[in-house]
Amino acid sequence: MGRALLETGMLSNLGQTHTPGRRIGLEGVKDRRRARDCPIFWNRVAHSGSNPQNVELSYVNVKGAPEKVARRLEERRVIGIARLRDPELVVEAAAVAAAHGLGAIEVPFTVPRAAYSIAALRERLEPDIVIGAGTIRTRIEFQDALRAGAEFLVAPGLNPELVKAAQSVGVLMVPGVYTASEVELALSLGLWLLKLFPAVPAGPEYLAALRQPFPDVRFMPTGGVGPENAAAFFGAGAAVLAMGSSIFPQRRIEAEGPRVVAELTEAALRAVAPAA
Repeated sequence: MGRALLETGMLSNLGQTHTPGRRIGLEGVKDRRRARDCPIFWNRVAHSGSNPQNVELSYVNVKGAPEKVARRLEERRVIGIARLRDPELVVEAAAVAAAHGLGAIEVPFTVPRAAYSIAALRERLEPDIVIGAGTIRTRIEFQDALRAGAEFLVAPGLNPELVKAAQSVGVLMVPGVYTASEVELALSLGLWLLKLFPAVPAGPEYLAALRQPFPDVRFMPTGGVGPENAAAFFGAGAAVLAMGSSIFPQRRIEAEGPRVVAELTEAALRAVAPAA
């Protein structure tokens, strides 16, 4: 489907719930589809009879459903969190990691111009690399991440408003939880993949204990996770791990360059490989 065809008319229903008289027009369409890839369209929604300024920004996510993206993350077993100070260095280091086998990358919004890094990686890397946004705490960050092409969103805590916003546009949101009460709340919101944060110092033993009353919840331990404890976390029931400085050590990358990520990526992948 080409750009011209997408722009020929208004769309009355794209899987969202609309009030009477609302119509959707596509704005800034970027069809980035490649093999096994689909775009995210952002658009403006206007009420009939409203003045031209009375519009609201919304999104149509036509990438894979949240469950499909979650399964892709679990298949890759580890997500690399590229938390660096330089957005250009994020792109270069993440590209090195991807070239050495890392299949999932999270760019946290503590990175300056994080949305730029996400968009640059989405354009540069192969479509089978899953790219997401982390440390999503506000609606502005939420919107910027979707515009940039993030396939999943990760938050440090559990914000029901952001969870519902993600569900309304069909994007995977992985919020942070730590206590049984937070897990209960997440379940009540229809979530199934949760970020256990911080995973250390409580460690794999805490994960195993937390899974006893919640055996069906899929946990993503984050914070203090590395090759040295990866096997223990999987043994305790982790669905996927997130590693930050184990793969992307900020000071070392700044001092030695992004190539140092190659050996660290390979070490992480060896550590998370399923037992023979």
